[in-house]
Amino acid sequence: RNNGLVTTDVLDMHIENQHIYLATSKGFQWLYIPSLTKNTTQPYIYINHVKINDKDTNLLTNYNLNSNQNNITISIVGIAPRARNNIQYKYRMLGLDTNWLSVNSSQNEIRFNALAPGNYTFEVKSINEDLVASAQSASMIIFIDAPYWQKWWFYVLSALVLIGAVSLLFMLRI
Repeated sequence: RNNGLVTTDVLDMHIENQHIYLATSKGFQWLYIPSLTKNTTQPYIYINHVKINDKDTNLLTNYNLNSNQNNITISIVGIAPRARNNIQYKYRMLGLDTNWLSVNSSQNEIRFNALAPGNYTFEVKSINEDLVASAQSASMIIFIDAPYWQKWWFYVLSALVLIGAVSLLFMLRI
């Protein structure tokens, strides 16, 4: 369809020299093979919306979140003029996984549930119908703080309380 085909319901075809002759449900068509062009235009990719714990938030490039703010939904949009909604997205969350995951353009929201404390970098790129990727990926940095019971000072305080309790029991016993 991107090259002028009226319908994709092709009943029969014949290739001769540099022409493709097609019998379709909407009539007879032909295409000149050298005129079939590849879309080499790189699409654009944007992060256009972020929700934290299902609440809208300002769009930033860096997020410093509390330990209970670990459910993140990221909305993306890819722009490719000739793709006609035939865009694919590839994304990854560095710190969680290094592999790129693919989704089609109908799934423009990516959700991460119950992220563990740590540093993450979300990256996404778009790919047009002829598999040309965007020049740059859109990215954001996310830091999720550890809860207080996982921090060093809590371990030290717990150890001091335990040592103090054992010492007190020992002193009372003596």
